[in-house]
Amino acid sequence: MSFFLVLLFSTLLSFNPSFEKVVNRHPVEGKISQREQLNILYNAVVSPEKLSKKWQALLQKSPIEPDQATSILVSVFQNRMKRGFKDDMPGFPQELDYYLDSDTRPLRVYYESPSYEAKAAAVLEAAEYAWDIQIDLWGFYEPLIVTPEDRYRIYLTDSGMGGGGYNAPVSDYPETPRDDCTSYIVIDKSNDEYSISSVTTHEFNHALQGSMDCLEPPVWWENTATYMMVAVYPTSLPYIGYYLPSFQEAPQESISFFQQNGTYQYGGFIWPLYIADNYGAKTYQDAVLIREFWEECIQSSGFSSNVPNYLKAIDNVLQESEQTSLYTVFAEFSKARYFIDSNVSQYHSKLPGANNLNPSPELNKSLNIAVETSYSPNSSTVPKPYGVNYIKLDKDAGYDRSTVVELTNTEGNNPWLLQLVSFNNDTVIFSEKIDGIHTIIYNPAEVGEALLIVQHLGNETFSPDNLPDSGSSYTINIRPEIALPLITFVHPGDLYAGSTQDLTIMGTDFQDNFTLSFVPDGYITVNELTYIDANNLSANITISPDALLGDYSLTITHEDEGTNTKESAINVLENPDTGSPEGCSCQVGKTENSSLFHFLTVLSILGFALRFKIKG
Repeated sequence: MSFFLVLLFSTLLSFNPSFEKVVNRHPVEGKISQREQLNILYNAVVSPEKLSKKWQALLQKSPIEPDQATSILVSVFQNRMKRGFKDDMPGFPQELDYYLDSDTRPLRVYYESPSYEAKAAAVLEAAEYAWDIQIDLWGFYEPLIVTPEDRYRIYLTDSGMGGGGYNAPVSDYPETPRDDCTSYIVIDKSNDEYSISSVTTHEFNHALQGSMDCLEPPVWWENTATYMMVAVYPTSLPYIGYYLPSFQEAPQESISFFQQNGTYQYGGFIWPLYIADNYGAKTYQDAVLIREFWEECIQSSGFSSNVPNYLKAIDNVLQESEQTSLYTVFAEFSKARYFIDSNVSQYHSKLPGANNLNPSPELNKSLNIAVETSYSPNSSTVPKPYGVNYIKLDKDAGYDRSTVVELTNTEGNNPWLLQLVSFNNDTVIFSEKIDGIHTIIYNPAEVGEALLIVQHLGNETFSPDNLPDSGSSYTINIRPEIALPLITFVHPGDLYAGSTQDLTIMGTDFQDNFTLSFVPDGYITVNELTYIDANNLSANITISPDALLGDYSLTITHEDEGTNTKESAINVLENPDTGSPEGCSCQVGKTENSSLFHFLTVLSILGFALRFKIKG
């Protein structure tokens, strides 16, 4: 496997949990100070030789991966600035023996020996091209330069991680009021020449991010810089897609989630990719809109407050341009990320290269709407703010009753939204609040089988810097808009062949204008039907003298075709009065018995509780 696949990305805040947990646990236990903690994390990336033997041993056992370095350094820098440890910033690394200067841009690439001159030239060429596209064409801010030579520094050297590279913030920049930072780049000398262009582009974008807002959460740094690789080099999309599974396999996580020791942030490149392609001036190869988001992020807080955060910035820009809002674009993105790979749809696939992106997010559940259903996901799959669940709504052939989908029992203070998407056409239905409940009412005959997207959104106080540890629970209730009847009791239950009998039928949700039928059919004639109320019906029936003996099912059908069947509703017995020319007309049981009637009435009232529920 090429270095491009293995080392394509080099900027995540997380690193090996075993190392991180040990280091971060020590301040809590009082073994080291917060300042010492940050110094250990910084040196683990930049100067492992400065670590004590104890930490060197742990680092050797659990080395930092190439795709962890930048975000460790960004996190350390942000925390040093917030905690007043600014004096701990060590500055730039020592210059190397050789360097190449750009003739067109204030860029310098340092390298160790003449044998690396060709790679150094490739790095410089990639940085110049990144400058041309990202700064001159798309308007990102230039990297902040404070070196004696007045050039932005890139080091081609051994990063200690076997490949990739990183961007290291150095200091704040007092000449501007905004929360920005100077930085330098390290590109590992072991990268192959094919990887160098993309890795350099990725790291160079971090330099531009830092020159705008060095206080944004690293997840947005990674979403943007990884997307930038596709925008600058469109042919890299299949390779960057290598990291998509970690993002797609956890749709319940917030889009602002940062996966420690994982690549969720990298797979999240499809978030800015979607926005740029669908709301940018041109296509996903035009990152002007993404630059506008970063520009809107800028604040001048003295590194004390990340307001507005990047999600609020996205919302501000989209609303000011009167295109859409964060809630709407997140809903559309949540739909688009599902319709890729084998789920590609002519109606709903809105991601560039959808055919070549995989996988689609997994379904939480498939539910049959022909059965009144209640479903709650387990605690491990409930969504965090700006996370989603996917539920498939199946239907029986010919089932076309207007169906109600409700979202209830929602936890947390953040808003929710339901989105119902047809697999068969371009129908998309969003929920409305009816009596405080998020509700969708739809005709399955028109929609067909559908995807239900449960979206947990964020309120005005939501911050991507402080995500909750767990998601919030909810319940989905599915039922016909007009309730189906339910037969709970039939009296009498034992009837004689050749008899005429009055039946009392008890249950729930009965309607006037109904019919009754029996199976086996052809042996029972319905003479008269009477609607008493929603819980009680009566019928007069005649049973043929030659009727089959045994159990018969009873089906009630309403005028709107709502139906319900009670199996073994009655039992036809052999007629003991075979000598009567009319047959026996006696009743096996007597409905006028007061105690029995009251008992049956109670059963009718409680009948609704007998409906079948699905819990997941």
